[in-house]
Amino acid sequence: MKSLVLRLVGPIGLGIALLAAAPDVAPAAERLAAENAWVPWAPPAIRVHAAYMTIVNRGDEDQAVVGAESPDYEHVALHVSSIRQGMSEMQAVDRIPVRARTQIALEPGGTHMMLINPKRVYAVDDRIRVVLRLQSGEKVETSAVVRRRGQGNEPAAPHHGHHR
Repeated sequence: MKSLVLRLVGPIGLGIALLAAAPDVAPAAERLAAENAWVPWAPPAIRVHAAYMTIVNRGDEDQAVVGAESPDYEHVALHVSSIRQGMSEMQAVDRIPVRARTQIALEPGGTHMMLINPKRVYAVDDRIRVVLRLQSGEKVETSAVVRRRGQGNEPAAPHHGHHR
């Protein structure tokens, strides 16, 4: 009987010891956050919108956003805009890397999210839910405010140009 008790306590004790020794792992939302998220207001006839924000990695490990979704749109895609030979180009990307203890700005004229086919008409000051999918499989939620261009800290660069 004593050996049976030792065999049962051994694995349990080992499990407790491993849990006690394991470093605290903060939830994804504490390590990586999306701040100051906004979507420029667009007339109802416009079916493709953009989302901008600052993604902050407070953790000690590199992260990557590998996708996004929104219950308010049919599809969300990650994109980057650039100027090449005087033309503005926009290209889909598979991931947005965010190195440990840094941040990346999603802004007009650069990296951003395309929100495709809104499920309703949005007005200035409405909120749009965006969920970032990380390479780890974790998700980080944010709420983007709809606002008119020029009401925030976006650069003067245009968003849309020639698409390839």
